[in-house]
Amino acid sequence: MAQELILMSRERYERLVNQPQTTNQTDFGKTERLKNDHEEQPVTNFMPMIDRSVPKKFKKHAADLYRFVLAQDKNVVNHNEQGELIRNGETMTGSHIVDLIHYIVSTRHRKRPIGSKEFQDLLRKMNVPKRLIAERRKKSFTQTEGLFVKGRGGETSYLARHTKKNRFVG
Repeated sequence: MAQELILMSRERYERLVNQPQTTNQTDFGKTERLKNDHEEQPVTNFMPMIDRSVPKKFKKHAADLYRFVLAQDKNVVNHNEQGELIRNGETMTGSHIVDLIHYIVSTRHRKRPIGSKEFQDLLRKMNVPKRLIAERRKKSFTQTEGLFVKGRGGETSYLARHTKKNRFVG
């Protein structure tokens, strides 16, 4: 017993499946495509890679940021099929769009990926929604004394307070 799941009416589905294929299709946009062949277009969609690499907590922001970048003018910001960032027509060798997006949406302190400064500048110029960008603290918790309680002045250590001193009485 087979089940079917069709998200359109059955009549429309059958009409589309049984529609004869035309072989004499004219390509009016061929000359326009030939003019733009030298431009690098994003052939690969990196959304599945972003879903696998970004923590669950940041997936929605990462996906939204990637869609925001793809919706922008391709001459300003784009990526090639290797994932390298293309900024104003020049490729930033060694950069990768997934690393850049992961770095922008995550709050984790890590080594900055290649091209992150330029990518952040582009996002700032494109007026990206602030909710998509993580706020990094300038100092870690240990530097701001967030993990440790400050010692009280004049107080001795734990061992000095709780051990009995052997005194020689003579």
